[in-house]
Amino acid sequence: GKNISIIGADRETTIIDGNQDTSVVIFSSGENFNAVLSDFTITNGEANNGGGIYCDNSSPTVKNCTIKGNTSNSGGGIACIGGASPMLLNLEIKENSAGAGGGIYAISQIAAPTIDHCTIRDNTAMGDGGGIYAWDGSPMIIKHSEITNNTGSHGIFFQGQAAHASLKIMNSTIANNAGDGLHLDDNNTQTPNIIHTIFSGNTSQQIFGGDEDTLNISYSNVDDSTWTGTGNIDVDPIFVDTANGNYHLLATSQLINAGHPDSLDSDGTVADIG
Repeated sequence: GKNISIIGADRETTIIDGNQDTSVVIFSSGENFNAVLSDFTITNGEANNGGGIYCDNSSPTVKNCTIKGNTSNSGGGIACIGGASPMLLNLEIKENSAGAGGGIYAISQIAAPTIDHCTIRDNTAMGDGGGIYAWDGSPMIIKHSEITNNTGSHGIFFQGQAAHASLKIMNSTIANNAGDGLHLDDNNTQTPNIIHTIFSGNTSQQIFGGDEDTLNISYSNVDDSTWTGTGNIDVDPIFVDTANGNYHLLATSQLINAGHPDSLDSDGTVADIG
């Protein structure tokens, strides 16, 4: 319950090892964004929820960490339960496994994690959400992030109740996941907003569920696309080196400077897609 900062020397060398005993890190006493965990590798946790990090009705800031090699029934890397709405910044969430949500698991109508500048890759789920699983209307924001090479049914699984569900994806890459890239549970009305995002190489559909009336997608690249929203295209993204996990764009990619004309990158040029 104390909003303190715990900061390691460097994520490469400062390691918290869970010894396969429980969640490696637990936030469950109402911590808020002023509780900061930064610059650690969090590994070898094993728990029912949140092998790496378990957040229950707490919303800390977790940044500059690597979360890898953890196991759970729900949320191999991170589980957000109840009203947990953590800020997840510049994380590498990889090689975790779970029944659902190999990388991240979020459940409840008021759990609303923000995923910003994160890489979620090479995670495994026995069921839905190799990368991310969000259920029961959990609102979620994903921006400047990569969800790639995850194994399970879908890279992102999102199931929402109409009154509570919201999903925003911006400037992200969702590629080469098993199953659908983004799977929207079609039992509920949903209105996700997606811009400047790449859906490529996912083994089933790039986006499943929703239609032109319920999915607001623009200035995005979707393989084999039927989406006709403003600025959407369907081309080879031309990534640098997907075999080695580099999903940056080569200079020859048509997605460079292909974003909304009023959105600018830091160098002053029009924003890229992805």
